[in-house]
Amino acid sequence: MIAPVHSTEGKKKRYRIPLGRKKTTSQAIGFQAALKSDRPKQNLLVAPNEKHLITIAPTGAGKFRSVLAPELLTYPGPVVCVDIKGEAYAVTARRRRELGQRVVRLDPFQVIGASSDSLNLFDLFKLPNADLESDAQMISSILAGGASIAKDPFWDISAGGLVSGLIVYLAHHRDQAHQILKSLREMIYADDTDYQLAVLLDTCKAMHPMARGEIAAYLTHPERETRPSVLSTARSYFKALFSQRVEASFAESTFSLVDIAESEPISVYLVLPPNKLQSHNRLIRLWVTTLMSAITSRRQIPDWPTLFLIDEASQLGNFAPLVQAITLGRGYGVRVHSFWQDLSQLMTCYPTEWRTIINNCGVKQVFGQTDAFMAAGLDELFQVSIKSLIKMHRKDQLILRQSETVHATKLDYLKDRMFAGMFDPNPYHGGHWPSLPGLEGPSIPSDGATLQGIAQRQRGEDDGDLQKGVHHG
Repeated sequence: MIAPVHSTEGKKKRYRIPLGRKKTTSQAIGFQAALKSDRPKQNLLVAPNEKHLITIAPTGAGKFRSVLAPELLTYPGPVVCVDIKGEAYAVTARRRRELGQRVVRLDPFQVIGASSDSLNLFDLFKLPNADLESDAQMISSILAGGASIAKDPFWDISAGGLVSGLIVYLAHHRDQAHQILKSLREMIYADDTDYQLAVLLDTCKAMHPMARGEIAAYLTHPERETRPSVLSTARSYFKALFSQRVEASFAESTFSLVDIAESEPISVYLVLPPNKLQSHNRLIRLWVTTLMSAITSRRQIPDWPTLFLIDEASQLGNFAPLVQAITLGRGYGVRVHSFWQDLSQLMTCYPTEWRTIINNCGVKQVFGQTDAFMAAGLDELFQVSIKSLIKMHRKDQLILRQSETVHATKLDYLKDRMFAGMFDPNPYHGGHWPSLPGLEGPSIPSDGATLQGIAQRQRGEDDGDLQKGVHHG
């Protein structure tokens, strides 16, 4: 069993995220650092406390084996993990429970199994210092995030106002939190939305002022020239929420946002299969934004920061909450570790902010690049040649921390004895899908076969024998 890496601050021991093992001078061929030979355990490189991390690694370079899995197997604090394919849950969920964590799995498409936890974003109204009007505007923005269909901001501003007004009406006059999303969608998609809203204004004399103002503002738009486009824009916000499975995952919450805000020991896996990333990436945006909103309601920094592991971060597009978490989250007890396939992904998603993101990460980690195009820019960042990035051994990496570039070997949870006994077999490489002990979520309606067949098709890949859970050493 691993003894977590600690540094001592007074009498308090602090875990540090393991990054890799420092190479000796004789091993670091082509790099200028003059390194002394140390005992193996002293060669372990760790991340500075409370710093954000960024990993740039091409597809198939082993970021799950070398980075994601080791962090999930050892980090003692709360975690939110974007889990593409569900393999992080399958391999590490048992260990998270052994670390004293309650494990939550949001899995609307049944990648792991037929049940899922659920998270109702309107539970934000239950947080300390919640404010109905401003929180309704924030939730409307969350629903709209990444769904703009027009270049003119007028349409999104008008549609967002309508949605926020309806949220205030439902929350103030009608529904419990777990019913609001369904009722909201039904009102937006009614056969004659305009008529129903006009009747609502006439019959609800004591309507909340913000709700009345926003609904009236919508109805004052020209009936033929403007209103249909505003309504179409509002409807576009709900496209990804139409399936029964997705609706169930946003039903009454099976865990408390207050517990997230108070940094209780909870590990949340956000599971989405690869074939739904393009059509339903807004689910991840909704989940992450809701959880980050809960965390930023904190009034005190917790002992253990909440670690966000954002795999395939480019799939979120230009995602303002990610930038805010990296630039401001440290003051609320947030650490972000984002993963990118190359630097160009980051530059495309954040054309004006990519340098800010990099500058605010205390650890930059890069694996070998496949060609000069992928390596461009990284040579300047890590102060090495493009040739050395391309010729880097598949077991090696570069780590930039505290202004020093270090040539290191990767961790490997399958082979390194420090992780022995912690992990479960990876079902995508011959293992079995885990049982689901104590799952509290609702049974999700089945509209077809589960996606576990993907695992069957991917068996037999490289290192398949190791992925069966054989512990080496």
